[in-house]
Amino acid sequence: EIHLQTSSGKYNSLIRGIKAKKTIKKGKSILIYVSDGEKSVHKIISKARKSKDRIINLKLSRPSLSEIFEAYTHVGKK
Repeated sequence: EIHLQTSSGKYNSLIRGIKAKKTIKKGKSILIYVSDGEKSVHKIISKARKSKDRIINLKLSRPSLSEIFEAYTHVGKK
């Protein structure tokens, strides 16, 4: 997952072309669920530079082994 915040708060053009499984807007930032995190981050940075948008916060997180297990087995979900 990618946590992203830019100075403009306009994310549509930055995430266009990224294969997002899900996006969630949280206030002035956006949470993007992707399977190819590094490639997606590279695309976002490149697009931000071209559009002269300033990235305030960018964090790439990978799911833990237990989160993957829960997603595939539905353990812990009601």
